[in-house]
Amino acid sequence: MNIFCYTPPGLAIDLISQSLSSAECREVLGQLSEVPEVSLLIYLKYFFLTCLLESPFYWMAVRSGTRRFLSAVVLCNLATHPIVCFGIPFLMSLVHGNYGQGLAVGEVFAPVVEALLLIGVWKVPQARAWTLSILANLFSWWVGIYAAQLSFF
Repeated sequence: MNIFCYTPPGLAIDLISQSLSSAECREVLGQLSEVPEVSLLIYLKYFFLTCLLESPFYWMAVRSGTRRFLSAVVLCNLATHPIVCFGIPFLMSLVHGNYGQGLAVGEVFAPVVEALLLIGVWKVPQARAWTLSILANLFSWWVGIYAAQLSFF
Protein backbone atom coordinates (compact mmCIF):
# COMPACT_ATOMS: atom_id res chain seq x y z
CA MET A 1 0.00 0.00 0.00
CA ASN A 2 1.29 3.43 -0.93
CA ILE A 3 0.54 5.71 2.01
CA PHE A 4 1.31 8.75 -0.14
CA CYS A 5 -2.21 8.30 -1.56
CA TYR A 6 -3.66 9.28 1.83
CA THR A 7 -1.55 12.44 2.26
CA PRO A 8 -2.62 15.98 1.36
CA PRO A 9 -0.58 16.07 -1.88
CA GLY A 10 -1.67 12.54 -2.83
CA LEU A 11 -5.34 13.45 -2.42
CA ALA A 12 -4.89 16.80 -4.19
CA ILE A 13 -3.25 15.15 -7.21
CA ASP A 14 -6.04 12.58 -7.38
CA LEU A 15 -8.81 15.18 -7.10
CA ILE A 16 -7.24 17.62 -9.58
CA SER A 17 -6.23 15.19 -12.29
CA GLN A 18 -6.67 11.47 -12.12
CA SER A 19 -4.34 11.16 -15.09
CA LEU A 20 -1.51 12.40 -12.85
CA SER A 21 -2.52 10.10 -9.98
CA SER A 22 -1.01 6.63 -9.77
CA ALA A 23 -3.22 3.65 -10.53
CA GLU A 24 -2.85 2.54 -6.91
CA CYS A 25 -4.04 5.92 -5.59
CA ARG A 26 -6.96 5.99 -8.02
CA GLU A 27 -7.97 2.53 -6.82
CA VAL A 28 -7.65 3.30 -3.09
CA LEU A 29 -9.26 6.75 -3.18
CA GLY A 30 -11.95 5.63 -5.61
CA GLN A 31 -13.32 2.90 -3.34
CA LEU A 32 -16.82 3.49 -2.05
CA SER A 33 -16.81 5.10 1.37
CA GLU A 34 -17.78 3.03 4.39
CA VAL A 35 -17.79 3.56 8.13
CA PRO A 36 -14.64 2.07 9.65
CA GLU A 37 -15.06 -0.67 12.21
CA VAL A 38 -12.53 -0.08 14.97
CA SER A 39 -12.46 -0.81 18.67
CA LEU A 40 -12.83 2.01 21.15
CA LEU A 41 -9.23 1.50 22.28
CA ILE A 42 -7.85 1.86 18.75
CA TYR A 43 -10.02 4.91 18.11
CA LEU A 44 -8.82 6.51 21.36
CA LYS A 45 -5.19 5.90 20.35
CA TYR A 46 -5.77 7.78 17.09
CA PHE A 47 -7.67 10.51 18.89
CA PHE A 48 -4.80 10.90 21.37
CA LEU A 49 -2.26 10.91 18.52
CA THR A 50 -4.22 13.65 16.75
CA CYS A 51 -4.39 15.75 19.93
CA LEU A 52 -0.68 15.26 20.52
CA LEU A 53 0.26 16.27 16.97
CA GLU A 54 -2.01 19.33 17.01
CA SER A 55 -0.94 20.49 20.49
CA PRO A 56 1.88 22.85 19.44
CA PHE A 57 -0.48 24.70 17.12
CA TYR A 58 -3.20 25.11 19.72
CA TRP A 59 -0.60 26.24 22.25
CA MET A 60 0.35 28.99 19.81
CA ALA A 61 -3.33 29.80 19.25
CA VAL A 62 -4.45 30.26 22.85
CA ARG A 63 -1.06 31.43 24.21
CA SER A 64 -1.90 31.19 27.87
CA GLY A 65 -2.59 28.72 30.64
CA THR A 66 -2.36 24.96 30.62
CA ARG A 67 -6.07 24.49 31.32
CA ARG A 68 -7.04 26.84 28.48
CA PHE A 69 -4.62 25.14 26.09
CA LEU A 70 -5.72 21.60 27.01
CA SER A 71 -9.38 22.51 26.75
CA ALA A 72 -8.80 23.94 23.26
CA VAL A 73 -6.95 20.84 22.04
CA VAL A 74 -9.39 18.34 23.49
CA LEU A 75 -12.66 20.16 22.82
CA CYS A 76 -11.76 21.15 19.26
CA ASN A 77 -10.88 17.54 18.51
CA LEU A 78 -13.96 16.18 20.29
CA ALA A 79 -16.05 18.45 18.07
CA THR A 80 -14.47 17.22 14.83
CA HIS A 81 -12.56 13.93 15.14
CA PRO A 82 -15.55 11.58 15.63
CA ILE A 83 -17.39 13.28 12.77
CA VAL A 84 -14.39 13.01 10.45
CA CYS A 85 -13.76 9.37 11.41
CA PHE A 86 -17.34 8.09 11.51
CA GLY A 87 -19.94 10.72 10.54
CA ILE A 88 -18.55 11.79 7.19
CA PRO A 89 -17.79 8.22 6.02
CA PHE A 90 -21.37 7.31 6.99
CA LEU A 91 -22.83 10.25 5.06
CA MET A 92 -20.58 9.55 2.08
CA SER A 93 -21.73 5.92 2.05
CA LEU A 94 -25.35 7.12 1.87
CA VAL A 95 -24.64 9.17 -1.24
CA HIS A 96 -22.29 6.54 -2.72
CA GLY A 97 -19.30 8.84 -2.38
CA ASN A 98 -15.81 7.46 -2.57
CA TYR A 99 -13.04 7.42 0.01
CA GLY A 100 -11.15 10.33 -1.59
CA GLN A 101 -14.22 12.55 -1.59
CA GLY A 102 -14.91 11.73 2.06
CA LEU A 103 -11.30 12.42 2.99
CA ALA A 104 -11.46 15.80 1.25
CA VAL A 105 -14.74 16.74 2.98
CA GLY A 106 -13.39 15.71 6.38
CA GLU A 107 -10.13 17.56 5.99
CA VAL A 108 -11.96 20.75 5.05
CA PHE A 109 -14.60 20.30 7.76
CA ALA A 110 -12.17 19.88 10.68
CA PRO A 111 -10.12 23.10 10.36
CA VAL A 112 -13.24 25.16 9.62
CA VAL A 113 -15.05 23.97 12.76
CA GLU A 114 -11.91 24.17 14.90
CA ALA A 115 -11.12 27.72 13.72
CA LEU A 116 -14.68 28.81 14.47
CA LEU A 117 -14.41 27.28 17.96
CA LEU A 118 -11.09 29.01 18.59
CA ILE A 119 -12.63 32.32 17.56
CA GLY A 120 -15.94 31.89 19.37
CA VAL A 121 -14.97 30.05 22.57
CA TRP A 122 -11.34 31.00 23.20
CA LYS A 123 -11.50 34.47 21.57
CA VAL A 124 -8.47 33.81 19.38
CA PRO A 125 -8.02 36.49 16.69
CA GLN A 126 -9.46 35.33 13.38
CA ALA A 127 -6.27 35.30 11.31
CA ARG A 128 -4.38 33.34 13.96
CA ALA A 129 -7.29 30.91 14.50
CA TRP A 130 -7.69 30.14 10.79
CA THR A 131 -3.96 29.84 10.12
CA LEU A 132 -3.17 27.64 13.10
CA SER A 133 -6.25 25.46 12.68
CA ILE A 134 -5.37 24.77 9.05
CA LEU A 135 -1.72 24.09 9.91
CA ALA A 136 -2.65 21.85 12.87
CA ASN A 137 -4.94 19.74 10.75
CA LEU A 138 -2.56 19.47 7.80
CA PHE A 139 0.24 18.47 10.16
CA SER A 140 -1.78 15.88 12.08
CA TRP A 141 -3.21 14.47 8.84
CA TRP A 142 0.15 14.16 7.11
CA VAL A 143 2.35 13.10 10.03
CA GLY A 144 -0.41 11.02 11.63
CA ILE A 145 -0.71 8.83 8.54
CA TYR A 146 3.00 8.07 8.57
CA ALA A 147 3.16 7.64 12.36
CA ALA A 148 0.24 5.21 12.35
CA GLN A 149 1.60 3.32 9.35
CA LEU A 150 5.09 3.02 10.82
CA SER A 151 3.69 1.86 14.16
CA PHE A 152 5.07 4.83 16.05
CA PHE A 153 1.90 4.76 18.04
